[in-house]
Amino acid sequence: MHRPLESLCGLRQGAAGGWRWRPISPRSIFQCVLPALLLVLTTATSSRAVTLKEYQQRVQAALGSLDLIREGFEGVSQDQRMALIALNVERAREALPQTIEVETDGEIVVADNAWLDEGLREFSKAPRTEANKALLQSILDRLSALAERIDETEKLSAGNGTKSELRQRLATILARPEYARAAQDKTAWERFKEWLVRVLRNLFPRRSERVPSGRSPFTIIAQVLVVALAVGGCAYALSIFLPQVLRRRGPKKKKPKIEPRIVLGERVEPEQSAADLLAAAEALARAGDLRGAIRKGYIALLIELADRKVFSLEQHKTNRDYLRAVQYSERLRPHMATLTDSFERHWYGLTNPDVNDWVAFRSGFNAAVGAT
Repeated sequence: MHRPLESLCGLRQGAAGGWRWRPISPRSIFQCVLPALLLVLTTATSSRAVTLKEYQQRVQAALGSLDLIREGFEGVSQDQRMALIALNVERAREALPQTIEVETDGEIVVADNAWLDEGLREFSKAPRTEANKALLQSILDRLSALAERIDETEKLSAGNGTKSELRQRLATILARPEYARAAQDKTAWERFKEWLVRVLRNLFPRRSERVPSGRSPFTIIAQVLVVALAVGGCAYALSIFLPQVLRRRGPKKKKPKIEPRIVLGERVEPEQSAADLLAAAEALARAGDLRGAIRKGYIALLIELADRKVFSLEQHKTNRDYLRAVQYSERLRPHMATLTDSFERHWYGLTNPDVNDWVAFRSGFNAAVGAT
């Protein structure tokens, strides 16, 4: 479902019928700006390819500027000579940028002039040295040969050559080692930066003054835009997927705190098990407290049966309530009744237990657990 443009870009209608701005989310900004940016880049790229004739004129212009440098600018001061050399080097770069699209009869070939840019950069470091004079002559020779081959190709286009023949011939010329670096030597990142630099040059035809580092301002702008687009894309992806991940995970549920259990008035801590209570009962029996041992053993029995889901423990329940809870268990009820009777006689009654009573209770405990 498409959103209205005024809503996407932050406008909304007030109660009185007028329009006012509302806060814009990063996602809305990205959706609003990106299509326009892509449209501008696509339009600029598709409309700036030069014809074969124009490319030939550019080569001739570069040749003319560099030939003036070769002649030496006699009769001027040293400062003026250096300024004229820098001016004509810049004019040669403007005429033949690092990459340029050449169109011939509807076919597009990308000319890679990086060799010229690298050569002129090296020449500009010390233009008056003998080595760089030789470098300049080598550049002029290459450009002259390139101009001759382009002239041959242009004559072929005026004749009966087919589109594929023309494109193949031009591509063969531009792909020669003296005019272009091998495509496999470039990474995808380098090719993308060159494409973006070419787009920016087409958007802004007049080149500004070169920065001291030797890199073109367009190259710097291209790198900044690439980083900005990458960061914006990551932020956009996070704004979409991160909330979904967080909602899926949800807040961590706190484990409910386990309260102590109260069984027949005795407090049983959460970490205490039936085995712990039975061991405590055995210790009481060895110490001579048989009455306390039977009570502790009976509570251990109730904890064990509750852990086995026979019944639930409640603070208000009595020993008779627990006995009634197993009245329909034919196997467990007889053992439970015997143990309950022993507990009542020795804890609530006046009968003092002896060792035989504890041994009988312990045996009944094991039988009751085995009957569950």
